[in-house]
Amino acid sequence: MFNLKKAKRQQIKDKRNEMLNGTVTVNLSGTEYTLDCDLVSRSSIHQAIDNGTNAGLPETDTVSWKLADNTYHDFTYAELKMIAIQMAMFIQAQYNIERDKSIEIDNATINTIGNINWE
Repeated sequence: MFNLKKAKRQQIKDKRNEMLNGTVTVNLSGTEYTLDCDLVSRSSIHQAIDNGTNAGLPETDTVSWKLADNTYHDFTYAELKMIAIQMAMFIQAQYNIERDKSIEIDNATINTIGNINWE
């Protein structure tokens, strides 16, 4: 049973990583935008925010950002901050799912472990 649980934990971890390296849909004033959510993309958003702040740019200044569908959209620095917050919430939600699945795995039996999936 130990090996089954170990394999299931790895399966869940792999799915979490897949989600974190995929896309995230954020909502800004009722409009949805889908952005890449991999580590480089997340870091780039934070770097853009930091650079704008360090340069003393007002939150109303804009930056052109590439969306997941390879189109571009101009976001204000205030909007980039909201995107970063929503991304962080999405990331935390993926870890929460993994935590909950880990608890299910802890409590699983030989008959129930196969029923544990990400969804």
